[in-house]
Amino acid sequence: MIGRLFINGQNIELSEGLPVPFIFSVSDLKNPQDRKRSQSKSIPVPGTESNMAFFSSTYQLSLSAGDGTQTIGFRFDPTIRIAAQYYKNGKKVFDGLAQLLSVTIDDGNYTFNVALYSNFIQTMEALGQMKLAELGWSMYDHELSNTNIKNSWDTSVIVNGVATPNFTAGVPDGFGYLYALCDYGYENNLRDHKNNNLIPHLYRKEVMERCFAVAGQTIDCDFFETERFKRTVIGAGGGSKQTISPAEVATRRCEYTGSGDYTFPDVHPYANHYVNGAGFFTSYYQYYVNFNQQLMLANNYWSSVTILNDPLTQLELTTGKQTINRTGNYSMNVQGTFDMDLSFFGTGTFHSDFTYIAVLYKNGSFINSSSPFSFTGDDTKAIDVTFDLFCTSGDLLEVKFQFSTGGYFTSQEVPGSPNEPYFRLQVTTDGDFTIDLQSIQGSALDGDTIYISNYLPDITCAEIVKGIITEYNLYVGDPDKDGIVKIEPMEDYYFGTDVFDDWTHKVDKKKPVTIRPASNIEGKIYAFQFLRDDDYYNKIYRDEYGIGYGDYNYQVPSTFQQGTRVFQLPWAQTVPVEIPGTNIRLPTIINVDPITGVVSPYKGKTRVYYYQGLKTCDNWVLRNSAITTISETLTNYPACSHIDDYVAPTFDHNFGVPSIVYWTALAYTGVNIYSEYQDTSIREITGKDSKVWNGNVYLNEADVQIERFRVFAMINGVLFKKNIIGEFSGNGDGSTPAELVRIVKADKRRTILPLISSHTIKNPPLLDGGKDEFGSGPEAVLSDGGKNSVLLNAPVERG
Repeated sequence: MIGRLFINGQNIELSEGLPVPFIFSVSDLKNPQDRKRSQSKSIPVPGTESNMAFFSSTYQLSLSAGDGTQTIGFRFDPTIRIAAQYYKNGKKVFDGLAQLLSVTIDDGNYTFNVALYSNFIQTMEALGQMKLAELGWSMYDHELSNTNIKNSWDTSVIVNGVATPNFTAGVPDGFGYLYALCDYGYENNLRDHKNNNLIPHLYRKEVMERCFAVAGQTIDCDFFETERFKRTVIGAGGGSKQTISPAEVATRRCEYTGSGDYTFPDVHPYANHYVNGAGFFTSYYQYYVNFNQQLMLANNYWSSVTILNDPLTQLELTTGKQTINRTGNYSMNVQGTFDMDLSFFGTGTFHSDFTYIAVLYKNGSFINSSSPFSFTGDDTKAIDVTFDLFCTSGDLLEVKFQFSTGGYFTSQEVPGSPNEPYFRLQVTTDGDFTIDLQSIQGSALDGDTIYISNYLPDITCAEIVKGIITEYNLYVGDPDKDGIVKIEPMEDYYFGTDVFDDWTHKVDKKKPVTIRPASNIEGKIYAFQFLRDDDYYNKIYRDEYGIGYGDYNYQVPSTFQQGTRVFQLPWAQTVPVEIPGTNIRLPTIINVDPITGVVSPYKGKTRVYYYQGLKTCDNWVLRNSAITTISETLTNYPACSHIDDYVAPTFDHNFGVPSIVYWTALAYTGVNIYSEYQDTSIREITGKDSKVWNGNVYLNEADVQIERFRVFAMINGVLFKKNIIGEFSGNGDGSTPAELVRIVKADKRRTILPLISSHTIKNPPLLDGGKDEFGSGPEAVLSDGGKNSVLLNAPVERG
């Protein structure tokens, strides 16, 4: 039976007997951190009448989009990957994206060369260079106050101005923000912290959900619902706080109102015979409108613009484009109404509705969009959306309004007749809107608004997604028909060893089988690392032990291998340091002058913490930053670290056990992100008993369903993981190459307790609650000069 290919919902006609070979990949053994995805080889699609109509925009050289930028009226946009599915014998073999590679014209015959790719590519491409701050965090903007800071530790966060619970039974729900208590070198007295020296961090669970939402996808992940993951947060790595004056904030503002009218080109759907449930043609036709056809307002919509604020002349009146004059964090609010006039022509009934969104572009690339607003006909709809973004001087910003349609007409009119149904959409001058771009990096004191996006690290969303996949050795499935993506750690992705497919009799015995030691693949050292940073304690540790704090190197037990394979996260690790004479331990990111010992802020890379929760401690002060005589003495603090508990640890977000720690550690744990999520996979492919099986097997459509890749394969009583299935076509006349990895039970690593540092840095005389709003005066303290000392005999000053 011939396979069936659908692109953007359209049935693409294929040649009889055409093989459509797919390569299915769970994890490329040679590059496991890359997570190479499933894909097809080039598929030659014949130039039938139906296919020619569908791909018309790709070969008619004189045909162009109505406004020069959008494929209005086109059935296929060659500049993007579009949803595609391939069926064989009634079973879906592939669900992903299609990309047109080329069009070949030979003696008047057309061939469209198409390739299919995993949907995961769409996720990463949708993220592009989008920064974390641009995911839209304005809902969490709030007033800086003692109450809001403390509530973030165990109770609630502000959501759209309302205090909203985000803890259940003492465990974070994984959304909102957390004010982490860290030592950034801002305070003289580490037991006396001003409110504006605590920095809000975001929960990584929500960050991941928002990253996938950019691609229109929803995450299904049991691991992300665990306490272990929901307690992790991401934030900035310290440095001098960026502030600008209120006058500069006002200078950077660009606010204007606009209105106009625009009539889109008439949309003529394409027709197919209507087939009823019994499979028979009827007298009706279905005139299909491409799902998510994009109708974008052209620049001539901006017929009336009034500037309210624009001291730096950043707005171009005729186009509504803004050229950023000064680098910084910004917030853009788009608010107003649209008045739509929708007209239908011809005879027929339309089945569907319409939506529109506001879309923000920076330098011509998509940055963010609003949620869709629905309308069904003549309608007036309000819009109110805020975008957060980081801009550099010279960046070009543009807001467009995108209208999408999807559905079909049911009509008895023959295609091409005068009464063939079509529609026309017009946006009238009865609607107007206001766009307000404001700088959000002014200095904050108690009572001021905290703009969350202003405090976030400079890291892209793609880096975060790749980093979390690497950190926990995650398998990311392809979205299903509802856009739901299954994500789990690799070891949890596979079913138990008692569930397997017996492939013993599927092996093609006429073709060779190759079995080789997996340890011969590549690399003597598998290095698991955090991003290198050179703040004081990270540098001290690296200089002393020759490896980064929290890093781990696994050495392959083979004398033949050479080289190092590096698995690096896009954030640095932070060293927690105990305030001497107390039981308070703070993540510490500071500079220390090697001559004077003076402590100052250090501009570090992105950081990730495990939030232990509120821990009982010696007294410390949380102080109002606007009225410094107002303060509160506390006997618990929000403990953040790489370890889940300082007293009785059970899990460590390091790769390896540190050789030394800088707090009084009565116990430690060897259970960490390497031992839990990396160790088994690495030993499976590097151990002396590890084997890679390469051969050919006879497979059918049922064998390559997504769920079957989670099931082990058994050959002659030996269990294997299905790693790569190569060039499956399902024609039934040949076998398919397969690469399998033998399951090996690895031994657990033994736990080695770290040393405890006898450091003496940060040891001024402290009073309960602090001496005054500026903290106590500095006192020079010398190291004991022992092996575990970290100050190397230099005096220390805070400030």
